[in-house]
Amino acid sequence: MSAVEKLINIQEKNNSYICLGLDLDPKKMPSDNTLSIKGMYEFAMNIVEATKDHVCAYKPNIAFYENLGHDGLSLLESIVNRMPDNIPIILDCKRGDIGNTASFYAEAMFEKLNADWVTLSPYMGYDSMRPFLEYKDKGIFVLCLTSNSGSKDFQLLDVGGKPLYEVVAEKVDYWNKEDNCGLVVGATNPEQLKDLRTIAKNMPLLIPGVGAQGGSLEKSLIYGTDNFTKPAVINVSRSVLYASNGSNYAEKARDELIKLNKEAQQIKLGEKTESTEQKTETVEQESPTKTQVQGFTPPVEKTQQPVKTDEQQSTSEPVKPTEQTHSQSQPVTPPQAPQPNREQQTEPSQPVQSYNSEKNKTVESSEPVKSPPPLPTPPPIPQEQKEQQPQTSDVEHKNNEPEKTVEQSEPKRTPPPLPTPPPIPQEQKEQQPQTSDVEHKNNEPEKTVEQAEPKRTPPPLPTPPPILQPNPEVMRRNREEQERRLKALQEQKQNRENGDSNQNEKSQNESENQQNHNNFQPRKHNRNNR
Repeated sequence: MSAVEKLINIQEKNNSYICLGLDLDPKKMPSDNTLSIKGMYEFAMNIVEATKDHVCAYKPNIAFYENLGHDGLSLLESIVNRMPDNIPIILDCKRGDIGNTASFYAEAMFEKLNADWVTLSPYMGYDSMRPFLEYKDKGIFVLCLTSNSGSKDFQLLDVGGKPLYEVVAEKVDYWNKEDNCGLVVGATNPEQLKDLRTIAKNMPLLIPGVGAQGGSLEKSLIYGTDNFTKPAVINVSRSVLYASNGSNYAEKARDELIKLNKEAQQIKLGEKTESTEQKTETVEQESPTKTQVQGFTPPVEKTQQPVKTDEQQSTSEPVKPTEQTHSQSQPVTPPQAPQPNREQQTEPSQPVQSYNSEKNKTVESSEPVKSPPPLPTPPPIPQEQKEQQPQTSDVEHKNNEPEKTVEQSEPKRTPPPLPTPPPIPQEQKEQQPQTSDVEHKNNEPEKTVEQAEPKRTPPPLPTPPPILQPNPEVMRRNREEQERRLKALQEQKQNRENGDSNQNEKSQNESENQQNHNNFQPRKHNRNNR
């Protein structure tokens, strides 16, 4: 049975989409259970016994157990071994390293700790995922769009017109050859969750952030399961695990899970779909760009000019945007007779609000306002007087006229063409500075740069190598060869030690013989002794 099939079966049996995180924090646990490892083990097993019929998975975070040292890892192993066999274990370890190290991580999580799923970081690419994918009956949840505030530092970066988290989702979908991949998407991003559900196709989603982090259970279920047609897991931890600090902590945790499952079933039966549609409509009316991720700026599109209303088309002079915005917040007063230089004395430092044509229509229709009389056209100014006018007159003229008049008046202010200089003799051309060539190059259009840009497109990414299945016969022969070599090395070492001892004895015997030979004195023959 694959990991996805095991997850779907328990969801149908317990009628639950809730995964309970077993993050044992001694600061939040009852005081009687924090005195020893045994007390923490009793706390975890009481929670499991009370909630095993109301969850679809358990998710222990390995950091809470590693913090306790060797005893903490033993505690985690004891808790996992006592879990019901039909409930998946999602080990939240967020591993991600090179292939050689990742293979030992995969063996530790899947074989030593008996986890069904693990969470991984995709930052180092496919070779850091491959050792985990070789376990076809196990599964991985890859970090895609998390619910923490720092996710915008990398996950929302613009990569070719799309955020980085969408690129990660597409890559994981490509790696999902054995149907053992999933994505981690935070519940605090409901609009992006809806888009990622489409990219992920049939992959399961692990959705943390509901409860203490403020995520919506309703939107997470509807968007994460695509209206309950695809697998998804809603993770809750602190809001359920520490619902009570007294001796009834297990009963309180079970009551919280029953409440969440009941609310999920109401959403599934459609009892809250109308309120959901109303909420989404109000959100779209308040912020039409809320579907964009905060921090991600899509490619710039050409904006259309605002369309004039009927009230503005009837008047000869359009009303300034500052006057329209003030008419929304302040009561409308009848216009006064025009006075000279009155508009030039207005303070431009007052903030200008955004223009909304629909609100102006409602205000103007309820309280009719007389349009101000058109200002008298000033007499034409000669060309010499225009040059002598101060620069502030252009700013004041722009404030008194709409944007279109400014655009129309800009072509009139172009200076007359300069007279062509007389031809320069050959001697004067040689004396000219070399800066004229630089200026001529600056005045030329940058067509060559634009033409060279398409040639700088990066090459396509190489396709990852296929996943090789491990051959048990080859692995057995490798182990035997390794054991044979190790045994040979040990025999050589032992023989070497025995040889050294024999050589020492031989040298000692030779030294003794030499000493005896030196002490021996032959007898001298003398005829007188006869």
